[in-house]
Amino acid sequence: MNLDIERFLDRSRAVETGDLDWALAARQGLSELEAAALRYMADTENNTILYLRRVLAGHTTRNYELIAFLACWLYEETHHGRAIDRFLAACGYAQARPRYEEVVATTGASQRIAGALTRTAAVLTPHFTAVHMAWGAISEMFAAASYTQLARRTENTELRRLLLRVAQDERRHQTFYYEQARRRLEASRFAQRLTRFGLGRFWTPVGDGVGGEDGDPGIVGALLHDNAWSRREWDRIDAMMGRLPGLAGFDLSRRRALETIAAFKQKRPALAQAIREDNAAIGGRFTPLD
Repeated sequence: MNLDIERFLDRSRAVETGDLDWALAARQGLSELEAAALRYMADTENNTILYLRRVLAGHTTRNYELIAFLACWLYEETHHGRAIDRFLAACGYAQARPRYEEVVATTGASQRIAGALTRTAAVLTPHFTAVHMAWGAISEMFAAASYTQLARRTENTELRRLLLRVAQDERRHQTFYYEQARRRLEASRFAQRLTRFGLGRFWTPVGDGVGGEDGDPGIVGALLHDNAWSRREWDRIDAMMGRLPGLAGFDLSRRRALETIAAFKQKRPALAQAIREDNAAIGGRFTPLD
């Protein structure tokens, strides 16, 4: 699929919130678990600039399509964060202050080293752009799946409308990243090897390290993805990534998701059990796996 960058730029806009019934949203409210997942999502969107800092390095900055897309991407993701923040505030979960400076200040040594390595690699070889594009593709797929799951789970009708719009944006972003990755991987065996290594060594579920109070994606994993529906979704994502040149047999989304959920259950067993019981009561696509 070829992506017309000018058409993408023409369609770029902030997620629509003007037609949402905020009073109704407040009356319907949120559960504590929904609020926790939304806080993770909002923080992830609000800190998109941290990922962009890694991407805007070296050879990536020389490509008009990439720079034009990333400018719109940052704008749209930032407005996703603002919209979710507003929703949380309307339902009584306002954040005391933006967490950007706190997130930057508490970035771990491993994340700083990974950031330095990726920026250096982006300067040394144009093929590293393929890693960034494949990384963006799988992350956007994960984000869209999470927004869609929370939209199906919530009883707040206005939240459902908002989240499905955000998920639609994430799928547009996914299309761009995926197409860019495909082009670059088709052109270079070295890019294929570099991408397989880079994703396998460093990729984790989107928002890891920045979302929520402790940067743990496990809250979203346990709440939304510890079920058969998400297993099928991960397999779909892995199959799609596996169709990219050099990534045959890709299984990273399933492996990382399962690792994240297992680690969360071990670290916070009481909360994990409460989530399991809540999902069991909802049933359907949220029925926990044994």
